[in-house]
Amino acid sequence: MKIKIADLTTAQNFSRPFGVGSVDELSASMETNGQITPVIVKDGILVAGFRRYAAAVKLGWTEIEAVECVGDPGIVNLIENMQREGLSLWDEIQAIRSVFGAAVSQSEVSRQLSKSRNWVRPRVEIWGLPGEFIDKVRDGRSGVAEIRKMLRPRKPTTETVDERLPVPKVAEIKELVTWLVARNRMAEATALAYACGSVPRSAVETDSDKTI
Repeated sequence: MKIKIADLTTAQNFSRPFGVGSVDELSASMETNGQITPVIVKDGILVAGFRRYAAAVKLGWTEIEAVECVGDPGIVNLIENMQREGLSLWDEIQAIRSVFGAAVSQSEVSRQLSKSRNWVRPRVEIWGLPGEFIDKVRDGRSGVAEIRKMLRPRKPTTETVDERLPVPKVAEIKELVTWLVARNRMAEATALAYACGSVPRSAVETDSDKTI
């Protein structure tokens, strides 16, 4: 449908996270080839196509081709802008946070944008990373691979005996010592008692007497 440009309002700039930028090349193309893709509107408010709108205004057009938005205007704008060439990772990260907020679930973003969880996760969880790393992503010095690496669970660098194996109780050690003594494996029984530091020599001798 055709809509009068004068009747459109851009008071709510859904394209704010992306910006409009230069429209010189686009306006030249629209002047030569016409408007190929319509803008998206909702109740007279421009939802998506801010660059096309700006180019049409620059060309002095009085009407522009438009379609009515069916769905959430912010998400519709986000989806359309993500199809733009040359969109940076930081643009995507900023726009997702602007549209969905900080508390949205990854599954919801994945569903709304029709993107995989593998695509969504680094773009949503980056805000939990150190500020200096976020700055690198913003400046284009770190990409998705680096974000995924930063988000990967860290393995503990040190490991205690308690973390590797459960420590046996004194009663369990005495029971094993008794079992060894009963089989005349005295060297092993004594070594076990001393190594654990929980069973004195007297306990070994006592258990031995009881077993025999």
